[in-house]
Amino acid sequence: MEEGVAIRIIDVSEIDKVAALFDAYRVFYERDSDLEASRAFIKERLENDEVITFLAEGNEGDSVGFANIYHSFSSFLAEPIWILNDLYVDPEFRRMGITKGLIAAVEKEAAKQNIARLKLETDSNNLTAQSCYVECGWQKSGFIPFVRDIKGGAK
Repeated sequence: MEEGVAIRIIDVSEIDKVAALFDAYRVFYERDSDLEASRAFIKERLENDEVITFLAEGNEGDSVGFANIYHSFSSFLAEPIWILNDLYVDPEFRRMGITKGLIAAVEKEAAKQNIARLKLETDSNNLTAQSCYVECGWQKSGFIPFVRDIKGGAK
């Protein structure tokens, strides 16, 4: 990973360090930019202890990437698992190992908290991300995800 990049877990008092990145992440997945909605969403998740947010910061303390983890459970394993739901690195800082650094930080914290499994999904066309996950030791699960949108506007 790029020298001088630090990765740490943030709390709700640091919401402004991740809000713009979260908005950019949503735009990457073809949503309209809405910084206030992005900020409010992450703020509520952090306030309710529904997410663990890992932040990657550059030498100047600038936010360059993040990962959001949601708690879940595996019925098969009868143990807690984490869903690595959101992972994003600012385009100016890609190919510097920050994504792998975020994944490693998530894995380390999961082991520390005795989490049985990590799961993630990515767009079927995002071959760069898929390659990165494989390089980090992740495997395709064999399960095929299905979705059913209930509320209008979901893509």
